[in-house]
This record gives sequence, structure tokens and C-alpha cells, in this order.
Amino acid sequence: MNPAQGYCVAYRAAALDTEIRFKDSAKQAELVAAVAAENAKFAPLVANFHTDGHATAKEAQDCYQKYIFDTQLSLDNEDTEHEANCLGCNTWTTKFASVDGFNFPLCDGHRTRHFVETLYARN
Repeated sequence: MNPAQGYCVAYRAAALDTEIRFKDSAKQAELVAAVAAENAKFAPLVANFHTDGHATAKEAQDCYQKYIFDTQLSLDNEDTEHEANCLGCNTWTTKFASVDGFNFPLCDGHRTRHFVETLYARN
């Protein structure tokens, strides 16, 4: 899958190249497990993939942002070495959310998908 296309392509499950395999059975097992994990990650998202396009550029941007959040959002990060002010309430926190290369220091109360989507839209 090409991440730059987001959901705007037909879904294709990850598959092993049947022409090549590792001689080392442990490495082959790791590869098989990685492919299975990738397919499991996308299984609940399959219904979001489509090939019918979008009526407006805004609709396409919203679709891509949904893909980014569905596949990249992480809400349970922590940097125990540093504190930063929560972007929602200014309290000190070691926790942060990350998506699309952005890190947002957020307390437990503000570390939600909805709040991160609001912050992301400002960038």
C-alpha cells in the first residue's frame, strides 16, 4: 500500500513474496509474523478503503487525515526524562500524543483523539 494515497485505493492485504524465502527458518517465521501483524492492524480499517474518488479537495484532505489518524496516532507515549506544559491546560506532563511526525504534550485528560485532531488541524 502507498501511504500517500491513504484510503483512496483498493485495499490489498500484505502478502509474502512466494519467489523468495529465508533459508533461516527463524527469519522466515519473523517475516510471516510481520505480514500477519500488518494484516491484523488493517483488518478493522478495510471498509474505509475506496476507489470512487472525492467530490472536493476538502473531502479528500479529510479522508487522508482520517487515514493518518487511524494508522499513526499514538496516545500513550511518555518521556520520563522531561516535562512539558500540556497544550490543553498548561499543567506539567511527561506524556504526549504523536501523529504524522508531530508530538503533542498532553495530560491524561487532554490526550484524546478528538483533542489531537484539533491541534493537528492548526499545523
